[in-house]
Amino acid sequence: QESSSVMAADRAAIGSSLTSPDSPNRPRVSSGGAALASRLSGYTLRQAVDDWLADGLPGRAVTTVDKNKYCVEPLLALIGFHLLQDLRAADIDEALGVIAERYTTAAVRIAHDALTRSVTYATARSLVRANVAELVAAPAGRPGRPGKAFTVEQAGLLLSASENTRMHAYIALSIAGIRAEEARSLRWDDVALGAEPPRAHVWRSVPARQSGGVLKAHRVLPLPQVAEGALR
Repeated sequence: QESSSVMAADRAAIGSSLTSPDSPNRPRVSSGGAALASRLSGYTLRQAVDDWLADGLPGRAVTTVDKNKYCVEPLLALIGFHLLQDLRAADIDEALGVIAERYTTAAVRIAHDALTRSVTYATARSLVRANVAELVAAPAGRPGRPGKAFTVEQAGLLLSASENTRMHAYIALSIAGIRAEEARSLRWDDVALGAEPPRAHVWRSVPARQSGGVLKAHRVLPLPQVAEGALR
């Protein structure tokens, strides 16, 4: 509340100088449409992150933007109200320590990375002089959920059990690392069994953020012997 009062007082003190069309302190608007305000306008850490999420990830999938937004939100709930010019490395370090008690190490690292890139984005636009987030290391968080991947023994048992079924090649490709949506659309033209090493060209559909359609992410995967044998 005290910080909010200070911010309100700063805005009142600046007053009409920001609203005047000819004022040099009037907030600038980026080509991406985000309002990039000067330091005098009370530019906060939350605003910096919002601007980076809106304009700093061009061409990235919606899921990527949402993941960053979700992971950085607990951090912003603690320090998002800070004026960007007044943000200290100690503030970030303390906040990271708090969320590390509740979230996994991976989530803490994503939050710290999103915060660092947001401040870098603001630094490049002269909204702050230095990126103090770079001076802080992300702490270890809580352990993540146990892995559910097959062991080598389990994979071998599944391949043996499916060997005389129509699902055998599908299972072999899945164990080789091909995603379900890639395996479903695989055609013989996409597979080069005679190559060295044998390989498969696969395409994974990902959301296209700008157009609302889908893009195709192309990958070339070498096929292990078990997958090659199943296809043959």
